[in-house]
Amino acid sequence: MSSRRGPPPAMTLFPPAPSSSTASAPFRRPASSASSASSAASLFSRRPSTRGSLSPERRRPSTDSAASSPSVTAAPSPRPLLVPTDTIKLEFSNYARVHVRRRGDKRYEFDWWGRSYAWKRAVDKTLGTVSFHLVRDGHRDPVAHIVPEVRSPNQLDAEDRAGGWIPPCYMWISDPAVVEAVTDVADVIVATGLVALVDDCIRDRWQVKKPAPLAPVRPHVADAARSTSAVRDFFSPRPSTQHSHSLLRTGRAVAVY
Repeated sequence: MSSRRGPPPAMTLFPPAPSSSTASAPFRRPASSASSASSAASLFSRRPSTRGSLSPERRRPSTDSAASSPSVTAAPSPRPLLVPTDTIKLEFSNYARVHVRRRGDKRYEFDWWGRSYAWKRAVDKTLGTVSFHLVRDGHRDPVAHIVPEVRSPNQLDAEDRAGGWIPPCYMWISDPAVVEAVTDVADVIVATGLVALVDDCIRDRWQVKKPAPLAPVRPHVADAARSTSAVRDFFSPRPSTQHSHSLLRTGRAVAVY
């Protein structure tokens, strides 16, 4: 019995199945896409500075250099010079103002409610003290007084060593109508009296004497006369015994051999 072997069955070829290593590999971006993405990221994250591209000559000055440079400010306007005057202004708590005017070295004047007052300065030559008496509207009868306290020479020396320059004084108002006035003139009298006393003590202790004007230097009369006579004697001929025996003098016969 003979067996006949037929043609082999047809075989279907399939591509090999992916291996486990190929299936678990992560997805990779193409090289061209990765390079373009990195270029874009670097473009937006780091912008080139225009300051570095400019030359030092064309670079705009920074605020640091402006702050370090000295600022140019306008010169302050000069203050007006304060000229000393003979008026002292007093201002009270009720906004009242009183101007005490110094008149020479003998009186201090002020006005209050339409009336004029004056502190007159009086000097006692026997004791060497200064007192003040207040007169009103030019009348002779004073309405207030400031009189220094009488002190012994030892008290004066002790006060001088202690640096005192205002003597202790008594002040009183002799007119009862002034004390009872509703215009508060008593307060003004006390304030102006203290100002007059202190100002007078300041002027007496620290008053700067004005320097005397320098007179042009004139030559002394005796010196001028002496210099004039010296010049005259120098240019005028002087009589001398030598001239009397001189051979050049005419009027005498001289024998010549």
